[in-house]
Amino acid sequence: MKQTARPVAYIRRSARSRSDPGDLSREFQVDKVRSLAGSDGPTLAIVDQDWGRSAATEKTDQRLAFLALLESVERGEVTAIYAYATDRLARSVEWAARLLNACRRAGTLIVTSEGRFEPDNDMTDQLFYFQAMQNEGYSRQSKRKRDATVERLRARGDKMGPPFYGALPGESAELVAATFEEAGSTHRTARLLNERHVPTRRGGPWTHGSVRQILVRQGRIPKLGVRGAKPRADHRLYRLLRCHCGRILSGVETGRVGRNRRTIYRCVNSTADPTHGTKSVVEAKLMPWVMAEAERYTLPAQAERAATSTKRMELDARRARVVDMYEGGTIQRDDYLSRIAAIDAQLDALEDETVVEDVGPIDWENTPPAELNALLRAYWREVRLDASMRPVEADWRIARMRQEVVA
Repeated sequence: MKQTARPVAYIRRSARSRSDPGDLSREFQVDKVRSLAGSDGPTLAIVDQDWGRSAATEKTDQRLAFLALLESVERGEVTAIYAYATDRLARSVEWAARLLNACRRAGTLIVTSEGRFEPDNDMTDQLFYFQAMQNEGYSRQSKRKRDATVERLRARGDKMGPPFYGALPGESAELVAATFEEAGSTHRTARLLNERHVPTRRGGPWTHGSVRQILVRQGRIPKLGVRGAKPRADHRLYRLLRCHCGRILSGVETGRVGRNRRTIYRCVNSTADPTHGTKSVVEAKLMPWVMAEAERYTLPAQAERAATSTKRMELDARRARVVDMYEGGTIQRDDYLSRIAAIDAQLDALEDETVVEDVGPIDWENTPPAELNALLRAYWREVRLDASMRPVEADWRIARMRQEVVA
């Protein structure tokens, strides 16, 4: 059945974070598009799932809501598109052209604060293209300037980013170190610093992470391992479950300690996508399938991860350079967040090779969750789930492990 055509409002912001989610910007844009919509206001559908995503040409594949909107236009399901400003839709010449072509064929109107872009109107089409060229050109020029500034600063030997803690008036890295000697751990150090009202640079509370950074820089404690997926967790299926939307599920513990305690895996994408389907699944419902799938094949009794790959070290180095560029003020926040997200995605995708020895069964009852998780992640890359959060397939790491058990 063909969906009834309706007006749609597309709102977007290039960056968001826990400290700056952009709530004021979201409210402003929603109010603006409703005002622009006029009589379309009562039936206006707000599309905001691309909040926090860049509109650069090479990153459009990450703007899933925009791509879905484009498909809806092509199917004739959109009567008009409203946006606070043209740059919400036209930051890329390539994708601006695709959107205009789709709107022309479907007879879909585009309305922004800059004006109305009628379908099959040469004058407004040229204006839309021109603004897309301006926006894309500005982004490229800004990137070239930022890269050139970074090169000059590094060639001169300047420190990138703000000074380390202890360099500004009122800060004492020695006090943090002395408190650590007294407390014996970063967690207790943070608690003592907060109890004694020792100020942080930004005015927030001390955390074990901020204490650790200072102590690592002083050489008092070792640096943590490389970034990427943790090798162990207290959930048996940690980082193994991939949702039908492509996201790895997150595990949480719910209920009281004891019989009512249970592990639930949920998809963070589901909160922003009303069409996502089932949002979470209880671990106990998955384990029978997991155990049955594991018993279908000969399983190694021991598996250990190989040394960190060269690719992972290269990505860590790239990430450090991006952080330096942002702290040095040579790249803007939206560019910084998009670069970091791209690198982190590659880091999460990396999986170390495994070395297999011997063969033996899994002790499902007595193996601690963290050890069982490490073992399963050595066997499988992931377990794929359908829209109802039911497991459908396990992706095994090593082809020669896929041998049917012979009675």
